[in-house]
Amino acid sequence: MRRISSYTEKKTTSHDGLSLYYEVLGEGEKVILFVHGLGGDIAAWDEERLFFHQLGYKTIAFDLRAHGFSDHPEKKENFSLEHFARDINAILEAEKIKEFLLVGHCFGGMVVFTFEDLYPKRAKAIILIDTSYRAPYISNKSILTSLTLAFLPLLIRFSPRSHVPH
Repeated sequence: MRRISSYTEKKTTSHDGLSLYYEVLGEGEKVILFVHGLGGDIAAWDEERLFFHQLGYKTIAFDLRAHGFSDHPEKKENFSLEHFARDINAILEAEKIKEFLLVGHCFGGMVVFTFEDLYPKRAKAIILIDTSYRAPYISNKSILTSLTLAFLPLLIRFSPRSHVPH
C-alpha cells in the first residue's frame, strides 16, 4: 500500500519520445530526485520521500523506462544507461530545476553515475545506495549474453506495467 497520498502525478516526454511518469511531493527550492533500482518502481521511495518532505524538501521520484507507469521501449538499444540518464534530464527540464540532490539505489545508482558523466556537476550532490559504478562485464560472445538478448523482447513485453505493492 502506498504511503504517500498528497503527491502530484506528472508525465513528460523523454529525448527519444517515451512517456515518463513521475511524482512531485512538496514545493520549494530544496529538491531531491530519487532513482529506483532495476525491477522496482516509484513506490520504493515512499518512506524517504515522506521523511524529507517533513524536513521541507520537494521530492521527485519517477518510474524508470520500462518500469511502472513509464513507457516501455520497443528496441533493446533504448535500454542503455545513457537513455536512462537522459530521462532524468528530461524530468529536470520539465520541472525547470536547476539545483538538486540526486539519489540512486542499485541500478539507479549506475544511472546516476551515467547522469553525472553526461551532465558533469549538474547535481549539487549525488547519494548512492548499494550500487556499482557500472554493470558487470559480460563478453559479447558468452552464452548468457546471447540468451539475455534473445529473451529481452519477451521480458520487455511481459514486464509489469503497474506499481508493485511493497
